[in-house]
Amino acid sequence: MAVLFAAAPHAQREGSSEFVSVELSTVGLDGRTGTPIALLRDPESGSVLPIWIGAAEAHAIALALHGVIVPRPMTHDLMASLLSTLRAEVDEVVVHDLRNNTYFGTVRLRVEGEKKLRDVDSRPSDAMALALRTGAPIRVARKILAAIPEFDFVAPDGPNQVVQALGVTVVVAT
Repeated sequence: MAVLFAAAPHAQREGSSEFVSVELSTVGLDGRTGTPIALLRDPESGSVLPIWIGAAEAHAIALALHGVIVPRPMTHDLMASLLSTLRAEVDEVVVHDLRNNTYFGTVRLRVEGEKKLRDVDSRPSDAMALALRTGAPIRVARKILAAIPEFDFVAPDGPNQVVQALGVTVVVAT
């Protein structure tokens, strides 16, 4: 598998209002399909963006959210370690587009000795798992947040808390 580095036209500029900083609130399940979802929340507006993800990515995100340390590095731990060894850091991850019900993301890397950031195409779920391990911020394009339907979201208070909105049931991943 080859990784291509290129400047992306959607790249965030310093002070740009094109993107919103979000927090990864929780990982749960879509009650209708059983598909895992990650919920990204805009702390300022309270709007929540559900992103449907794979089971392996949900597991990796849940481990990082709950601070679980595994005895051997998982894929996203390996990625973070490789970046550190190569003197690069994750500057931010960005969810920048939604096409045909598929979200598109980018991992923005700051490489030691280089002025320009490098953008790497990524599935948002992998980018989020990496961001959690590196402490990088997660940002979402305003156009994506503007396109989601409004619904009420209550963060789970514990492992038995269930949240339902728009037919989506969210529980804390175990």
